[in-house]
Formats: sequence, C-alpha cells, structure tokens
Amino acid sequence: MNRPVSATRQRIIDSTRQIISEGEMNPSMTEIAIRAKVSKSALYYFFQNKKEILVATLRMIPAGVKELIVTVARKKIPADQKLHEVLEQLSKSIEREDAVSQLLVQLMFAHDEEVLATVLHERNTSLKALTSIINQGVEEKVFRDVDPRLTAEIIAGFLDFLMMGLSLPIKEGDLDHDCDPVQKCDQLYRLILR
Repeated sequence: MNRPVSATRQRIIDSTRQIISEGEMNPSMTEIAIRAKVSKSALYYFFQNKKEILVATLRMIPAGVKELIVTVARKKIPADQKLHEVLEQLSKSIEREDAVSQLLVQLMFAHDEEVLATVLHERNTSLKALTSIINQGVEEKVFRDVDPRLTAEIIAGFLDFLMMGLSLPIKEGDLDHDCDPVQKCDQLYRLILR
C-alpha cells in the first residue's frame, strides 16, 4: 500500500540513508525509528517492513544522479560547460564516503526486480540527458564528432567503474593506475573536447 509523501516519511528515509552512510548496512527498525525520532508504529504506517524502507532509500540514489544530469542539461549554457559541471559534481559525490555505502546498498538489492527496474529507468533518463549534452556539444563544435549516445554510455560506464573501484577494499599500491575520480573525470572530459 503506497502511503502519501510526508515530512515524516522523508525523515525516515533520510535517517536510514544516514545510518547506512555511517557503515551500518543492515539497520534495525529500532535504530531507524530512534534516528528518525519516530515511533515504530509510525515506521509501519509508512512502510510495511524494513526492506521497503531500504528500497525507498535506494531509489533516491539513481534519482539524485538523474536529477543532477537533467537539471544541468536544461541550463542555457554551452555543452562543454554542461558536461564539465555534470562530471565535476558526480565525481565529487563519488569521492564522498557515503557514495560508497550507497553503492553497496544498491548492490545488495540488485537482484530485486522492482529495484532493478527503478535503477534502470533512472539510468536511462540520465543517459538521454547526457546524450543531449553530447549532441549539443557536437553541434556547437566544442566536442569531437562523436556518437552522442555511445559517448554518453561510455561516460556513464566510466562513472560506474569509478564507483565500483572506490567501493572495493583496495590498498595503496594494489593498482597500477590512479583512481582519483576528479582527475579521471577531467581526463574523460578532455578526451571529447576538440
């Protein structure tokens, strides 16, 4: 049963996300209620069970990325500035510790069809917005003559790779290459500039 959107429901989701970002990947209903400053009955009013809370929390991750890309794509600025802004903001979010925890939560529920469908829908919307930015840049002749859809796929895949790389328990010296997301996104951006 879908409950209405409310400040209390959002506080529950935000509290769950905060707990997860602190490293607790499987918070109890009691922990969530305490952090959200609500009764357990309030939790059950808005969510049938803990999985429903975690799914709602997880849905905010790709939705946030999509919102960022779509918002930047709508700006009335040159495409190279749009792409740079998208890559810069996404790389900064990847650098934050909570991005790693969020990715791990996403991986935990990757087998769930409902969650997977949501993630794919948000990713497809993000790809359409990225494709429009690349297409604009090709038309403005600030980007190389690249296939906009393919280039958007490569950028999205590269960001996925960075997030995966940062989530692994890799020690210094384990990799032959630097995994600094800001630097890598800057290199990617420069690859398609004229």
